[in-house]
Amino acid sequence: AIVVAIPNTNRGRDMPIPQQYGRGGEENFLAFLADELVPFIEARYRTEPLRVLIGHSQGGTFAHYALVTRPTVFPW
Repeated sequence: AIVVAIPNTNRGRDMPIPQQYGRGGEENFLAFLADELVPFIEARYRTEPLRVLIGHSQGGTFAHYALVTRPTVFPW
């Protein structure tokens, strides 16, 4: 298993509560994860096709948003 922990500087911007969906920060954070971080990790380490995104509280809400918005990035 490879665990990647990401410190967040503004969770209200990047991991919105449900009433704040659509403000843009969550889209930018998901784009960073999907388009920059995942390819970076996969280019440097032997990985399996399984990727899991886990979060707590607002991070859990963001994980659900990521699954619904881009299901192929974190399919589990």
